[in-house]
Amino acid sequence: MEPIAAGLAAWLIELAVAGTMFYGLSREEKKVIAGRTKAKS
Repeated sequence: MEPIAAGLAAWLIELAVAGTMFYGLSREEKKVIAGRTKAKS
């Protein structure tokens, strides 16, 4: 049972890291897009 728990914990950690990275990337993208639209007008 311990290997299964370790595997699930590793999966959860990986998903949390990936989710955090995608969240940060989307925030940066929104900043860039807002800057571009501001520069155009």
